[in-house]
Amino acid sequence: MIPNQWYAVLDSKGAPPIVPSMGAGQSRAESSAAGQSPQATPASEPAGCGHELAWLGAGLVLPCVSPTFYRQAVRRKLGSAVIFFLLFALLVSTVMTIALGRNLFLAAQGIRLAFQGGYLPEITIRDGVASSTPERPFVLSDGEGILFAIDTTGAYTEIDASRYSQGWLLTRTELHVLQPGQGYQRMPLSSLNNVLGANPIVINQDTVTRSWFVVAAFVTVLLGLGLFLWHSLVRLAYLALLGLLFWGVAALLRPKTGFGPVLVTGLYASVPALYAQFLLRQAQVSFLSLYTLLLVPMWGLALAAALMAPKGGWLLAARPLRAWRAWIGLPALLAMALHSIFAWAKGGLILWALALAALLALVVVGWLTARRSTDAGSAAPSTRGGAAPSTRGGAAPSTRGGAAPSTRCDALM
Repeated sequence: MIPNQWYAVLDSKGAPPIVPSMGAGQSRAESSAAGQSPQATPASEPAGCGHELAWLGAGLVLPCVSPTFYRQAVRRKLGSAVIFFLLFALLVSTVMTIALGRNLFLAAQGIRLAFQGGYLPEITIRDGVASSTPERPFVLSDGEGILFAIDTTGAYTEIDASRYSQGWLLTRTELHVLQPGQGYQRMPLSSLNNVLGANPIVINQDTVTRSWFVVAAFVTVLLGLGLFLWHSLVRLAYLALLGLLFWGVAALLRPKTGFGPVLVTGLYASVPALYAQFLLRQAQVSFLSLYTLLLVPMWGLALAAALMAPKGGWLLAARPLRAWRAWIGLPALLAMALHSIFAWAKGGLILWALALAALLALVVVGWLTARRSTDAGSAAPSTRGGAAPSTRGGAAPSTRGGAAPSTRCDALM
């Protein structure tokens, strides 16, 4: 009996499933009886929760360096890439929200120090009469046409409208407000007692700090939602529009190219583009279109790698993904997140050093593992001229390249 020859063919979606060719005299029924499936599931679409978690983790690092990642990404469902993109947007938004919230809550310590140092007065409004400790004028802002002052001594009685276009002044008995387009307004402090339903009204480090915490929590949540919408829906819509341009170019160079593979490569190419934008900002390089200028060439290279047929050599050879390599970039990613939150003094230099070291390590490891895979494939026995290996109780049949076909679990190793 002529042994099976395993080879890859492109299916209608562009995914290369492994299809065994029937030898002479061997029927499909004989193949099934021998325990062989006439068409195996593609190695790039393994199932299971563990695989999906490994793929999500790989998506944080491998889009920066791995052409194999993009080749396998376009053979997966579009929904998988969209889910990853939304989770990545949630991760980025969470880190930025924590950083902003930390800064807002740290400002409460500054408020306490300002009261303790006498830079802010403690104010008590009782029965419409204000008193401050210490008893002296406090001019908190006096510049660029804006005045913000507290004076219960009588030194300031009103806001000079010829000098200021906007201002707030708290006197012993009134609150003065000057707003552009609204004119000059005075409110008796007794009305303030009635409006707030408090008598006395005490403004000191404790009450201001408690109020600041409430405001800071509200602002943090609001900013977090805004950041997530920006990094998810707004950027997804932007990538979809930009993807139409790439789709047009790809369809000209390779007819019948679908929009799905183009958008998938763009979703994953946005990951290294965002990392590069963040690192350049640490070097004081930032302008409006920086993200787009980084994304476009990365997207183009990723799309070329995804749609190009596997060939020989290091970059274009077909090989397993080896998702474990994503662990190499984990220290650099953690450092980026921590620096975003804590803003280290020498954080920029540390991030650049870690990022370049991780990139170099990924390239070297990828090259070494690629050579090992090539050497192993060359050393494997050929099935064309010799006896066929047993498939019932022994090893799996060899492929054309010499290596055994990848199983579902092997695809990410």
